[in-house]
Amino acid sequence: MNQAIFSVGQAAEWLAKPHEQKDVVANQLRRFRSKGYVRTRGTFGAGPTATHTFQPVDLGVAKFCRALTAFGIKDETVMRAVADACYDLPAKGCDIGPIPGMLAALDSPHSPWNMVVFLHPNDDGTQHVLAEMWLGLDALDRVGGEKIILSMADWLPELADMQGA
Repeated sequence: MNQAIFSVGQAAEWLAKPHEQKDVVANQLRRFRSKGYVRTRGTFGAGPTATHTFQPVDLGVAKFCRALTAFGIKDETVMRAVADACYDLPAKGCDIGPIPGMLAALDSPHSPWNMVVFLHPNDDGTQHVLAEMWLGLDALDRVGGEKIILSMADWLPELADMQGA
């Protein structure tokens, strides 16, 4: 698998919608990185002008964070849960073993992958948040509680091509 590396500017160019300014998207990506939602793979250059580098998996996480933000969801617990589902938690509904969500999706980019965020109320008035990467949504109707479902269908194949899958 190719280990494509992108600068902040290159990542912002891919993440930005046609009407968005790339420097605004780059700043948003830097905020996601500084909060730990999106991971980096090193830097280009050295010193105060060095720029962080990203791999396609990181761009996928940023895409989810941007989608949540676009819908007005900026809750740190939700953002962190989505990042954890992409980087650390095993994907649901697939037979490829305990592989983290975003890597599983990149391994099979033309399959119906979705990020599902579960919001479960606790007895004390707070809520428990869990996010998981799901292949298909067939079993989802058996899971109770409120959910946010984010599809990857419109951008996952392109991201996988960048990854070299």
